[in-house]
Amino acid sequence: MIPASYLAAMKVEDSAALWQRVLTSGPNTTSVFVAANGSDVLGFACGNMLDLPKHGLNAELTAIYLRQESQRAGTGRRLVAAVLDAQRAHGATGLLTWVITGNKG
Repeated sequence: MIPASYLAAMKVEDSAALWQRVLTSGPNTTSVFVAANGSDVLGFACGNMLDLPKHGLNAELTAIYLRQESQRAGTGRRLVAAVLDAQRAHGATGLLTWVITGNKG
């Protein structure tokens, strides 16, 4: 689904630095939620307010990931609902979501 060249160019250090900034920044309009079972991470979702609305929506679901064994159990639905509630608290009227063609997971 994602070109191999793009994935090959990704660096763990860059991704870790990005998430470190997201998770430790001061108050902002980004929200991140993690689903866990004890210390076992099942998945996560995040979203943020857009600087400029797109397609009539002013917030975006920027990522959602669930481990395969956690799919089809309502966990993803609850994560998206948590992101939506958090973004509504910032004034969101809806969430824009981009989906990769062929993503069946």
